[in-house]
Amino acid sequence: MQINGVEVDKLLAIICVGIKLLQEHIGIKGSSGHFTVLRDIPETTPLLILEIGNDGTKNLAFSIEQAERLRSNQGHLTSSQSRDVQAGKLGGAIRIPGYIFSFSGFDDEEANEALMTYLAFEAKFIENFRAINISSVSFEVLGRRNYFVRMMLHR
Repeated sequence: MQINGVEVDKLLAIICVGIKLLQEHIGIKGSSGHFTVLRDIPETTPLLILEIGNDGTKNLAFSIEQAERLRSNQGHLTSSQSRDVQAGKLGGAIRIPGYIFSFSGFDDEEANEALMTYLAFEAKFIENFRAINISSVSFEVLGRRNYFVRMMLHR
């Protein structure tokens, strides 16, 4: 199976490299979760849902919810822009041309969004400007460290 001409195996390999970068160079804990891809058009089912590691169903619903919530907020680049911590609606999804990429697995929602930005950039779904724009939105909303830029420095 391919997403926009990129084999799913390649996407999975990039996710694994991104997780390793987050663990080794930023200190993020965890290595499992769920990756969801939606088309950025209303009322479509997920194109792809992958379990990463041995996550079971722990993060499946969160990954899908983040992607669907971002798709319903057309002006947003990340699901962190519509987060509601009390309702358990956190960041982890990003919008790229034609698609929504979502990951839920890390306790740190900025790490989830950074991993998806890294994936989109490394798989050539987006270019430098778009990647920096997405990571800047995550940083502005969450007010933490810019994990994506730090990942790029260590790759």
